[in-house]
Amino acid sequence: MERLIRIGLVLLVLILALNIALLSRVNKIEDMINGRSVHDELRSLKSLTLQNTDRINQAMNTMETEQRWVTPVEFAGIKHEGSSIVTKLSWVIKDYPGGAPVTFHYRKAGVTEFTSRQAASVGNGRFEVQLTDNIRTEPLWKLQTTYIEGNNGDSKSRSAIEEAKVNGQQQYIEYYITVKDGTHLKSSEIASLDMEKLSWLMYAPLSAEVQVDRARDRYSVFLTQSNIEPKQAKLAQAFLEAYQGDKRLSQNKLTQDEGKPDGSVRHFNAEWNYHGISFDRVFLTVEYENGKQFKKDIIDRP
Repeated sequence: MERLIRIGLVLLVLILALNIALLSRVNKIEDMINGRSVHDELRSLKSLTLQNTDRINQAMNTMETEQRWVTPVEFAGIKHEGSSIVTKLSWVIKDYPGGAPVTFHYRKAGVTEFTSRQAASVGNGRFEVQLTDNIRTEPLWKLQTTYIEGNNGDSKSRSAIEEAKVNGQQQYIEYYITVKDGTHLKSSEIASLDMEKLSWLMYAPLSAEVQVDRARDRYSVFLTQSNIEPKQAKLAQAFLEAYQGDKRLSQNKLTQDEGKPDGSVRHFNAEWNYHGISFDRVFLTVEYENGKQFKKDIIDRP
């Protein structure tokens, strides 16, 4: 409480100082109203007004943040347990009354009722909870396909950035936190948490370039993996696969090239000559070190 009062006093002093500065500028303009520099002074006054507005907004945001008794929930860890994903969430309660039970209430998108989980204290006002809900995760893809139509090198390209979705819908949960201190129950406002960030935490993103040379009946694939976080699962192997209906006609394993020495960037490539083969689907299949496989449909005839 004392900190909030200090912030309020600082804010009032800041507003007073800014108003005095503006008044000084106005008086200066009045003194120079018949001078040649009035235009420059007005422009300077406008700039100062905008700067002062930004400073006041920043001070107000700081004060609003200090008033929150609980910090936003953030991801503290993620791991696979069988077919389930265990997600650890964490937050901090300011001025926590020792021993008071803390409960995390959440619901998935489209669900009416909240599910409650007892939170565990890890010290210094920080609490954690583990969720074992079945939330689908897959690597983030960037796929670019180039089609070569003739021997003269004519080509046309189509690019798309595809992110992990479930039936094309965003994955998120709504939540609020309660603290029961004796007979007093304190509750936070309902907030939301983007669960699609789990995909980024679990798997290194992939960038694929595919060249379809229709004059030579050839597919060329160049795949790049960028590991940004140490805990992201790395790519074990990748394949270019062709299907006719449900029948797999061919499987070409991508060869790993040299990347960065620290392994943060890895390159894979393959070529497939499909002359005389009748197929209707082509996939880029990737397998990570944790055994999870994902397929990306890369055939698209514009």
